[in-house]
Amino acid sequence: MAFTMMRSEGLMLGTTIAAQRCSGHTKLVRGVGRGVGALRYGRLGPQHSCGVLRGRGVGIRTNAAKAQGKRDESVLFRFNDAGEFDSSDTVFSVNAQASSETPPTPPKRDPDFSTISSVHFIGIGGAGLSVLAHVALEQGCTVSGSDIADGPRTEAVKKAGATVFVGHSADNLGEDVDAVVVSSAVPEGNPEVDAAIGRGIPLYKRETWLGKLTATRELVAVAGTHGKTTTSAMLSMVLKDGFDDDLGAVIGADVPQFPDCGGALHGSSKRFVLEADEYDGAFLSLLPTVALVTNVEWEHVDVYPSEEAVRESFKGFVSRVRPGGALVVCGDDGGARAVAAAAPATCRVVTYGLEPGNEWSATMLTPVQGGTDFVVVRNAMPLGRVFIPMAGIHNVLNALGVITTAALMGAAGAFDPNRTSPLNLDLADEDSFQEQVQKTTKGLEAFRGVCRRLELKHNIGDECIVYDDYAHHPTEIRASLQAARQMYQDAKIWVVFQPHTYSRLAQFYDDFVTAFSGADRVIITETFGAREESSIDEGVSAEGLAESVLGPPAAYLKDIQDAVERLVWELTAVTKSGLMVEPVVIISMGAGSITCLADRLVERMSGEIEILD
Repeated sequence: MAFTMMRSEGLMLGTTIAAQRCSGHTKLVRGVGRGVGALRYGRLGPQHSCGVLRGRGVGIRTNAAKAQGKRDESVLFRFNDAGEFDSSDTVFSVNAQASSETPPTPPKRDPDFSTISSVHFIGIGGAGLSVLAHVALEQGCTVSGSDIADGPRTEAVKKAGATVFVGHSADNLGEDVDAVVVSSAVPEGNPEVDAAIGRGIPLYKRETWLGKLTATRELVAVAGTHGKTTTSAMLSMVLKDGFDDDLGAVIGADVPQFPDCGGALHGSSKRFVLEADEYDGAFLSLLPTVALVTNVEWEHVDVYPSEEAVRESFKGFVSRVRPGGALVVCGDDGGARAVAAAAPATCRVVTYGLEPGNEWSATMLTPVQGGTDFVVVRNAMPLGRVFIPMAGIHNVLNALGVITTAALMGAAGAFDPNRTSPLNLDLADEDSFQEQVQKTTKGLEAFRGVCRRLELKHNIGDECIVYDDYAHHPTEIRASLQAARQMYQDAKIWVVFQPHTYSRLAQFYDDFVTAFSGADRVIITETFGAREESSIDEGVSAEGLAESVLGPPAAYLKDIQDAVERLVWELTAVTKSGLMVEPVVIISMGAGSITCLADRLVERMSGEIEILD
């Protein structure tokens, strides 16, 4: 798919649906709001999932409400417990005599998930829904979907058996569709959403569908501001290799070791690993048996107005751990420790980390060729040496969280869904835990990482290596640069960074200024606005960041292609002159279109320098 602002389903415009009385009858109107998730069904809270369009109401977040960190209490219409219109509601009243328009059909009651046999995905070409479409196909469902353009993911789901429409139309919704899943990137006025509402077909957001999908499984949910994608993928491979070869999983990125380099494992066992996204409270639809929290830091400032708001959302997530389940948290992280206090009394809390006081820890960390090895320790008792083919302290912590979770599950065996007391492993001997740790080693050693997480893309000539990385927060930039320096101690590290969203750049500007100290040179391109239209702070810009970076020399080049041309010019000059005395590592960084830089650079360099890969 082309690297444009279109992505899948265009700009992420929020959809405000309201009931407006006009000329003596009730009329549905739509208002545009720049928001997160185009359609917001249900109210957000630890005990209330955002889900199917039914129940007690539809909560919409407007820009004004979002700025205060609240939901607007505007309501489209209400349903009684029978799933029918509640005509006593003063916000929406159906009066067949007074209305010249036919009101929407009340949505069907939330169906038994096991009876759903035909699903339609609006935005099927996106990373989130394409994975769910594959899972639905594996489960034997008839799958259809639509997107604004063809792309690799739409082609893959078509090949797997789905019917895919390019463009949106009410006619795309088949007669037998039982449920519709809507991408958060779907813009306002989508005719298929309108058709589903008019026909009373239950509508689901991605996260609510995942909650339904995993409701009867032993869900292992991995959450955290940073590291959740790598950790959940690593945990999936470790559990599949050593504990459950029929494991199911859904990860928010492409994983080279998953089928078709996708984001899902299609196992049918009771155990299921899921990357739990905190964006807009998405993970509050889940009921995990085991929750793993890597860290909690202020992020997604367009949704969360403060660090405390982020913590409150994570507290809601950990409060949903099932009775008798377990919460595994990184004890080194103050945010993770703070939210652990919200775990239910029936939940076993286990900590891991590199600092003293954690139940599980790692010591004797040693950078070695191709990765890092370390000794796993539980309560001061060494349990074995482990190697991971990855660099960086953050990846040691990710691996330690995986080892802790896998060993805990291995020692516990099957979790009892009827358990009402915390899991008690105090009587398990160290030999048992040594055995569990040993079962993780093969999966860890074989783990090949996740796409766009310091992913090796190309070798250009003998002395230039190009990586692509998803880091878009100052904490992530520092971690990636520390890992890169561990791998290439004597190389020059050049970073091409594309800020992602104006709100993030403005809020963390001072942290971005100091985040690149591990690099030797930095190029900053124009901000990728994503769901945001313009800067919220006119005094903050990508160009200003380039001028303010502390440490390495930095330059602002507006377009990615400008950065490519500058790199081509410099690399060609130094290689042909024979003046390159140190290897150069180029890392593209950001969550937006910057991912195209590596391929563009190789394409431009192919006539200048031999491409070795």
